[in-house]
Amino acid sequence: MAGQVLLTVVTVGALLAGCGSDQARTQTSTSITQWTTALPSASTAKPRDMLQRHAQRYPTLTVSLLACDAPAPSDARCGEAIMAIRDVAVSTEQDIQKMDGQKYPEIAETVETLRGFADLLKELNCFGLSGKAPDQNQASLCATNARLVTVLWMKLRTDIDNAR
Repeated sequence: MAGQVLLTVVTVGALLAGCGSDQARTQTSTSITQWTTALPSASTAKPRDMLQRHAQRYPTLTVSLLACDAPAPSDARCGEAIMAIRDVAVSTEQDIQKMDGQKYPEIAETVETLRGFADLLKELNCFGLSGKAPDQNQASLCATNARLVTVLWMKLRTDIDNAR
């Protein structure tokens, strides 16, 4: 488990290091597009298939997520991406819970943490999620918490890819 966490942290660090480059954005967009194609039937579905199915409801999620790279506290595109991530994660986890006889506590834990940070962003009035602007103290927390949600999204994808 500690090895998986370290691998996830290293992967996230590498991804965040390249966030500012066009090449990194193109590579991320391409890999996620490839990742969300060709779904199997429902009877043979695995956690990854469930995530892919729910992610397809948001075809611009990859591009929208780029808006959360150093966003302004009022950036509505980042808010939309955060809520899309939250929706996909929660819907996927609910489907996974319905699977017969299989438990994935690491996925449930990641989704619960992601949901908490996304909900906190709404409480802080970040990114237009509550219909009003954040006050100065709250605004300073918006970008940091948005990055945490995107890191948790990457961790969730890793957890799901590792699920058997």
